[in-house]
Amino acid sequence: MEDHAVCDINVVPSNESGVQELESSMKVLTKVDLDLAYSSEKLANLHVPLMYLLAQQNDLEAMATTNNYILADFVEKVLVFNLLSSILDSEVRELDNYMDNLRVESVDARQKISSCRHLGELYSIMKGKLNDSEESLKQSRQQISEVKMQSERFQRTVLAFEHENCK
Repeated sequence: MEDHAVCDINVVPSNESGVQELESSMKVLTKVDLDLAYSSEKLANLHVPLMYLLAQQNDLEAMATTNNYILADFVEKVLVFNLLSSILDSEVRELDNYMDNLRVESVDARQKISSCRHLGELYSIMKGKLNDSEESLKQSRQQISEVKMQSERFQRTVLAFEHENCK
């Protein structure tokens, strides 16, 4: 996705509107690539709190099953777990919305690029880059969906522990 099309003098449009179409298409394609890179990095960074929360969930479940714990420690751990899982949930929702916007940008890029069909090889290169970006977007959305499901499980865990403490 990093290689940018090298413009051969024979495929660069000779009229000004053709050059503007090409510039517009390249700008939109570059924006999609940059936004996709941002969202991919943000998604990768969400795996740190996700792994921490998984470990904390296991610790809380172990404490709850042994009934050999100090209530104040348990409540503190549940509160921290609740806070962190809420932050993760918020970040996942924000990233999911960002990906929705990125999908709209991708559709816009496809429309702009389709106006450059007459550019032949350059059009094929741009279309290939967009196809690669759309595939990455699809994979990222699947990963977000998985993190979202795990985040929902964390929220149910919090509710279960809070319910146990209210008894």
